[in-house]
Amino acid sequence: IGGMPEAAPLVAPLLRSPRTAEVRLGADLLGRLGSIEVLKDLVPLADHPDERTRLAVIDALGRFRDKAALEPLRRALSHPSSATRARAGQALAARGSGAYAMPLLAALEVEKDPATWEELLSALAAINAPESVAALTRVALEKHGLFSFGKAQARRQLAIVKSLAAANTPAARRALERIAAEGPEELRQ
Repeated sequence: IGGMPEAAPLVAPLLRSPRTAEVRLGADLLGRLGSIEVLKDLVPLADHPDERTRLAVIDALGRFRDKAALEPLRRALSHPSSATRARAGQALAARGSGAYAMPLLAALEVEKDPATWEELLSALAAINAPESVAALTRVALEKHGLFSFGKAQARRQLAIVKSLAAANTPAARRALERIAAEGPEELRQ
């Protein structure tokens, strides 16, 4: 069914089911179908009370290239659930556009949960665009000044370097070269 776009009208009613497993299945199938007509049904479910359903909807929205899918993904970056924030970051990064670097960076700057921070960092580093790596390079090259965060800042800078290395995109490699040339000693190693 996931390869038959004409099946979208048959699958869409699953999104209104009282059973969350059926809603998740419907979201997954509709995301695979990519039929823009179902976005109006998927978008409200990005705030579903069931986390697994919400994550399935975010995954489905991440498959759409239509602009209507972007706003719910951006909103999800500030959701109370850390799993939702992380998944929204991954969905935005999967689009591969530098236009999503700033919303991801803004989410990264306010993220308090360390695991979610790492997920958002990986998502941002994976975008092969000058905007995303420029933002990460700027943070990695910040000097430890009077009001710096000391060891926490150094750990974050090291995490940025590791994420850029793991991303291994051309933009990430250029950023690593710059960090190696200009960064603090602990990052050059």
